[in-house]
Amino acid sequence: MLISIAVGVGQILDGSIVTMEDPMSVEVTRTKRLIGLFLLGYLLLNHPLISLFNSPRLVWGIPLLYAYIFGAWALIIILVALIARVDSRQS
Repeated sequence: MLISIAVGVGQILDGSIVTMEDPMSVEVTRTKRLIGLFLLGYLLLNHPLISLFNSPRLVWGIPLLYAYIFGAWALIIILVALIARVDSRQS
């Protein structure tokens, strides 16, 4: 039994999703995600937010400020990897 239902830009055919996007819209989507990620990184690593974590506390023996900067940096790297991975599957 073949069931075809349009969902956004994809269709469900026999239980598998087939995307119907053109390569240009994939590039636009990737560009928008990367710009959003840049803005998130800018906000996370900007002075007003960093100053909130500038205290003499320790997290597992590491100063809180250093732990925050490393955590934000690691989060940005993971998100870039996810964006690149998802987009490489689509192209």
